[in-house]
Amino acid sequence: MGLIGLIVLVILISYFGGNISTEKTNVKNLISEEKNKKKYSDKREKEIKIFHGSLLEGCPNNWPSQFELVFTKTVLIHIAPRDLDRTYKKIYSLSKKYILICEYYNPVPVKVVYRNFKNKLFKRDFAGDLVKKYNDLSIIDYGFIYRNDPYFPQDDVTWFLLKKNTK
Repeated sequence: MGLIGLIVLVILISYFGGNISTEKTNVKNLISEEKNKKKYSDKREKEIKIFHGSLLEGCPNNWPSQFELVFTKTVLIHIAPRDLDRTYKKIYSLSKKYILICEYYNPVPVKVVYRNFKNKLFKRDFAGDLVKKYNDLSIIDYGFIYRNDPYFPQDDVTWFLLKKNTK
């Protein structure tokens, strides 16, 4: 199953990202594209729910305890390294099965000047960190989103789809 199929089939998605309206539109566009190919019903689109919240604060009371898929998109890059363990724990505990990490990648941790600010953007191997921290996680797919993509242009980010290998 491709990434588009996975997103279409997910009933509850926990999304942590800054541009929620754009991301919700992108998910709906993916669903519409899949509907045209496979004749999905409108019911599938209504099953996607997006819950607003913060990784570093407590979850709102109306959140489910876990989601089929938890994903971040250019969020972890703005979390200070001292807060990453707590953030990883939250992501892991909120996921029933899948974690999708879509962030700027660097094989070793680096700080990047961001809009003339220091200590506001950090690149590293976030997926590698999670796999090392949680032995039951494995990378099942990965890829790169290119800023000049003709269909979904975004920042140049690397994505990793992780799966919990629970018994």
